[in-house]
Amino acid sequence: MDDWGIDVVLTASQKGLGTPPGLSILVASQRAIKVYANRKTPVTSYYASWKEWLPIMHAYERNGAAYFATPPVNLIMRRCSKSFQGPVPLQDRFKAHKEASRRVKNAAAALGLRCVPLSGDVSANGMTAIYFPDGLAASDIMPRLLKKDVVVAGGLHASIKGLFM
Repeated sequence: MDDWGIDVVLTASQKGLGTPPGLSILVASQRAIKVYANRKTPVTSYYASWKEWLPIMHAYERNGAAYFATPPVNLIMRRCSKSFQGPVPLQDRFKAHKEASRRVKNAAAALGLRCVPLSGDVSANGMTAIYFPDGLAASDIMPRLLKKDVVVAGGLHASIKGLFM
């Protein structure tokens, strides 16, 4: 984060970590925490307020326990399940996501479809953004995919919205 000048990174547990959805994962730099501490307006969201979460994080850093909100039970149950075989090293997860992403992008290219990122070097491994074929729109393709139990999201990037999924 320091090398890139990033102060806050926010993601979700299902994005690249291979766990069920339900957790927001946030990493904040010391600079971001200072900005929060010096803000003039109160945070309007109770659950998103760092005022509630920072004491919990500080307690865990001191190997103590603290409580603010109920954690997602489905993640705890998975962790405790007898069928759970233990954690997969993150590097293995990253490699598997990268390989799966490459297969999807290669399959799209084999069908003559173009990916939104101009280069594979800058494309995400956790999602694939593909332009619709010329002359087709989301309303032409997405209902057909849904009939085959394939759920995709329409593109949200403002300058090309409606042109990709």
